Amino acid sequence: MRMRSITRRTFTSSLALAAAAAAVPAGALQAFAGKRLKVGHTGITWGFKPTDAEQAIADVGSLGFAGYESFGNVLEYWDKQGGLKRLLDAAQVPLRSAYCPVNLTDPAKRADEIAKLVPGYGGVTYARLERHGVHVPVSSYVDAGTPLLSPTADGAAKLTPRLVPAGTLD
Repeated sequence: MRMRSITRRTFTSSLALAAAAAAVPAGALQAFAGKRLKVGHTGITWGFKPTDAEQAIADVGSLGFAGYESFGNVLEYWDKQGGLKRLLDAAQVPLRSAYCPVNLTDPAKRADEIAKLVPGYGGVTYARLERHGVHVPVSSYVDAGTPLLSPTADGAAKLTPRLVPAGTLD
């Protein structure tokens, strides 16, 4: 009878797995018995263009995924075409989530897109930051902003408390 050799790595891995299994309290996994993990898929795998969604949704549904995730710009595009409902229903897959509809990948649009999400950053641009800095909150490209930190004589900064009434940075 020929004995099978085993490497130290295989032995150590097997030993670690056995130790981990032995450390699990009896009955701990019973809470998961009968539960089914539902996994969705994101449309980014098929591309960034809104028109890529049609193939993505069909594939996600045919592969049995439990949900579909998309981007805001894709939803905006398909809303003008009547929505994604027809495609989602045909694939028997629900839309579970979507990223917010901002374009952070195009450097020319990034500052304006951030301003849509965070109105207090509405006038922050790289040029202004490089030239002389910007105090935040700032409402427009010509607004000097509201200084929150003031330099002191020793070069440190002193926090200047400011109360900004709710809704005034819109």
